[in-house]
Amino acid sequence: MLMPGLDGSGELFESFEALLPAELARCRISYAASLPAAIDAYVEHVQAQLPAHGPLIVIAESFSGPTAIQLAQQLGNRLKALILCASFASTPHPLTSLASRLPVSLLAPIKKHRQLLRQTCMGTQAPASVVERLSQTLQHLDGRIIQQRLRLLASIDSTRQLQALNLPMLLLQATNDWLVTTKAQRQLEAAAPRAQIIRIAGPHFLLQALPEICWQRIQTWMKQHALLSRPDDLPTASGPLKMSHSP
Repeated sequence: MLMPGLDGSGELFESFEALLPAELARCRISYAASLPAAIDAYVEHVQAQLPAHGPLIVIAESFSGPTAIQLAQQLGNRLKALILCASFASTPHPLTSLASRLPVSLLAPIKKHRQLLRQTCMGTQAPASVVERLSQTLQHLDGRIIQQRLRLLASIDSTRQLQALNLPMLLLQATNDWLVTTKAQRQLEAAAPRAQIIRIAGPHFLLQALPEICWQRIQTWMKQHALLSRPDDLPTASGPLKMSHSP
């Protein structure tokens, strides 16, 4: 199950999802624009999009981390692993609150500023097409929704829920992350002491800028935890990751 970043569309997963084995069933979560700035509302919204049956592995990117953490408590044994990518359990940056109060009129040019998006989100290695896709996706997102989601992050704290989880966890940490501070990364790691931590030399949007590297690391970790059927094989119908697609 792929849970998106601040854009909430899930469309930015396409390059990463294309690397997944065809036999590996998956569902891509999206967030409705009408959701209030409340973590419980996001958890409920995700639950409504889940497959009806079968085990789950969650990959939550950035904004979705706190929602995935709280969702994990409700899924119980159905959740086999939690992977947090460039994410956090508490406010990711001290400027988050300030950013949430920026006038909507200022957000529009930021969404169109490709060089700024490359610098802060995608890094120098990302193809121009990936930066353009991010810009186009953000331009379709109303500035008021961005403000609302930033307000949610300004007061979020899921560390207690994260500490209570007992399942395989992987933290993919971006070493050149402009949007999640080193302090927020360390707080996440401290709240999940049993998690494996993999640091990748890349930007905040790791799954978009470096999808092959991310999938390689995730796949290796999944094999180590017997989350793929056999080390050299793709998941089969009897493999632990097979599940129904989202209705």
